[in-house]
Amino acid sequence: MRILILLLSLIITLPSDALRFTGSVEESDFFSAQAIDELNALLRDTALTLSADGYDLTLSGDPALWARSDGVIASGKDAAPLEVPSDDADALTLARQIGKLLSEWETEREDAVDLQEAGTARTQLRYVLGEDGWARMWPRAAAILGLDAYAEATITGKATFKRYFDRHGQEFGAYFYAEKVHWGGKTREIRLEYAAQPEKGIYLAFRCPDGKGANTRVALHAKYNGGGWTVNAEASETAANSQLSCSLEGRTDGELTAEYAQKRNGKKTARALTLQLRGEEADYLLSDGQKTLAAGVIAWHKAALPERSAAADGTEKAVAAAFAHSLLNAIRQYAPESWQQILYMLSPQTWVEIHKEDR
Repeated sequence: MRILILLLSLIITLPSDALRFTGSVEESDFFSAQAIDELNALLRDTALTLSADGYDLTLSGDPALWARSDGVIASGKDAAPLEVPSDDADALTLARQIGKLLSEWETEREDAVDLQEAGTARTQLRYVLGEDGWARMWPRAAAILGLDAYAEATITGKATFKRYFDRHGQEFGAYFYAEKVHWGGKTREIRLEYAAQPEKGIYLAFRCPDGKGANTRVALHAKYNGGGWTVNAEASETAANSQLSCSLEGRTDGELTAEYAQKRNGKKTARALTLQLRGEEADYLLSDGQKTLAAGVIAWHKAALPERSAAADGTEKAVAAAFAHSLLNAIRQYAPESWQQILYMLSPQTWVEIHKEDR
C-alpha cells in the first residue's frame, strides 16, 4: 500500500495551510457514561495537525507520531526515513521526466482514451521497451520516482508506459503496464492508469495480482461539483489468509462515508465512519455495522505545524511499536476504568493480544 499512498499524494494536493483537528464523543451504544467522560478527557489532550508538509500527533503535549516532507517519520525516540515526493514531484512532472529518460523509444499515436471523470485523451506518447531496455532504464526510473527500494526489481514480458494529452495538447495523465515484475522473491503483474484535471475530475485505477490469489487493487473516481468533490474510492488487498478492504463515498461538501473491513484467519472486523460536513466542523458517527461505537463532532482550524527534529536511525517497525506503546499508555492513563472498552473499539484483535499479555 505504500506505493499507492505515494501515487495518491502526487495526484491529490493537500491545503497549503496546516489544519489542527479536535473532537468529542456525545453518544455511544457501546461506551458507558464513564468511558465517554474518560475518552473525552483523552481527546481534549490530543492534537492532530495535518498539512502538505507533514502531520503531527501529540498526546498530553508530547509528540506521539509525526512526519515531515524532509524525509523523517518519528515516534518518541524512534525515527526512520520517510519516502516522500519533493515539492516539484507532482505526477505530471514525473511523467515528463520518465518520458525524457525513455525518449529513444517514444512514438506518438492519436487514439482516443476514455479516462472517466478526468476527460478523454486524444493523443498518446507511447514507450514500449523490451526486457533489455527495462533492465537498463528501470533503476534510473525508480530513482526519478523516489522508489529506490525497488531499484533491483526486474521487468520481463510486455511492459508499456504512456502519457496522455487532451485535445488542447495539455498533458493530464499516464499509464503503465508490466506483465511480470520480479522483486523480493515474488512476481506480480502491474497496471496503473491515472488522470487529473483541476476542478473537473480525478481518475485512478491500479491492480497488482500475483496470479496465485494475492492482489492489491485501487479504484478512485472523483468529480468536481462546484462546491466540492463527489468521491467514490475503493481499495483492497487480498493474501492467503487475509482480506482487507477500504472505501470512501460521498461529497466533500456534504456527507462522506468511509468503510473498513478486514478478515484474517476467519475473524472479521468492520468499521464505518460517516461525516456530515459543514464549514469547519462535521458531525460523525462511527459504527461496527451493528451498533454506534461513538458519535459526536470533529472540528478543525488553521494552525502552525510544530517544529520537530530527529535523526533517521530507526526502522518503520520500531516507529510503529513506539507509537502503539505511547497510545496504549495514554489510553490507560486517561481511562483507568474503561481503557479496554476504548482499545476494543479501535481494534478487537489488538485488544485480544494486549489482554493475553496482561494475563
